[in-house]
Amino acid sequence: MNKKKKIIGVVILILILIASLVLIIMKTKKENVGAINFYIKDQNETPIAGAEAMLVNEKDEEIATVESSVEGKVRFVNVPIGKYKVLINSVPKGYEIDETEKELEVKKLEDTDVTLKAKRVRTTVIICNVDQDEKPLEKVKYNIINDEGEVIQEIYTNDEGLAGVTDLPLGTYRYEQKEVPEGYELDSGIYEFKLETDEQVLRVDITTNKK
Repeated sequence: MNKKKKIIGVVILILILIASLVLIIMKTKKENVGAINFYIKDQNETPIAGAEAMLVNEKDEEIATVESSVEGKVRFVNVPIGKYKVLINSVPKGYEIDETEKELEVKKLEDTDVTLKAKRVRTTVIICNVDQDEKPLEKVKYNIINDEGEVIQEIYTNDEGLAGVTDLPLGTYRYEQKEVPEGYELDSGIYEFKLETDEQVLRVDITTNKK
């Protein structure tokens, strides 16, 4: 009986030692990590939501890929200490990647902050509508349509025959004449235009004939 008790005591002691060892290992691992706060902003320091950020190690192995929050923030936690790179893989429509990557070092039990920039693309489309006598035509309605067939803007010409849209993302669009003043012929066509460079100003000249 005493022998059995001794064996049980030894087993319990071994289990306690194993548990203590596991706790020490876990604590050591926990102390050997840090965190990264990765911010993605535009040229005006405005946060960008929906950008895809990636963390890679020194061997260029992917550690994690996360989408930025409404605050333009991505947080990587429990990152082992060492050297890493953060990258922007993609940005929402309307932006261009300005800085692609940054190197950083994660230190023990510290937060490392890093910011990368994406540039907000700004474009302008101006419709200039006149009649056959070169007279500016007011109150002509146009729909601006994106590449998915959605109407994204409804615009009207002013007393100078001008109507415009600003800050459209780069891409392919179409415009459609929807309303004209009484006594003029409506053009039922749908016409394509492309925005291909930042700060592009595209002018579209249109003549609307009298009936």
